[in-house]
Amino acid sequence: SVLFSSVARFCSPRTRMAGAFLESCLWAMIDAREDEKVSGLVAKMLPRVLGHLRTPEFRNKALEVVTCVNNRAKGAPGVTMPIKELLEVFAAKESSPFEKNFAMLFLAMGWKRASGAETGPLVPRVLGVLGGQIAQHQTMLLHLALASIEHVKSAEWEACPAPPEAMEMLRSFLLDVMLYSPPLTAKPPPGGSPGAAAGAPAPPPSPPPPADGLSPEAEERLVGQATAGGGP
Repeated sequence: SVLFSSVARFCSPRTRMAGAFLESCLWAMIDAREDEKVSGLVAKMLPRVLGHLRTPEFRNKALEVVTCVNNRAKGAPGVTMPIKELLEVFAAKESSPFEKNFAMLFLAMGWKRASGAETGPLVPRVLGVLGGQIAQHQTMLLHLALASIEHVKSAEWEACPAPPEAMEMLRSFLLDVMLYSPPLTAKPPPGGSPGAAAGAPAPPPSPPPPADGLSPEAEERLVGQATAGGGP
């Protein structure tokens, strides 16, 4: 921080302001204790901090702030995220891969903690940004939509209609969800198997075959994302 402040003296006023903003964000996060205060700080600063990730001279300092936010929030379910603003950061055409990746990280975290009344109105917007995204981001967006689609009102669909391409992706994804049935865990017989009684290791269970009509790729898209997550 001392080195950062020393270098900033020789920069333009605009650069100094950006550096001072990031430094103040970092210390504010370090000083915050209550979840409510952390949530307020995150709502005010996180979308703006993510914007600094596209600038090489401030990327490292912005990453410090982002890492601090992640470490503080991932173990504290009471910390909320500005999901609407994060979705717009992700959707912006000028957003860099750094911004998109971290916006999606915090969007997924915050989506799980928000109410249906908060996430439902955002589903049409989520579907509206599906096109042109990398496969991993498309899968994550579809999972967000699936988690909240029941909370979308008719007027919200009409106000923000999703492109036909996005609706087709959603229909295909919902079909995969309906076809998928989680594998059942077989219970061992009373007394265990003969091999187990003799001390021999039990053979690993063979993976269940994909459901009829469900490709292995589609199953991975469903199961892999459900087990990835990251944060309550």
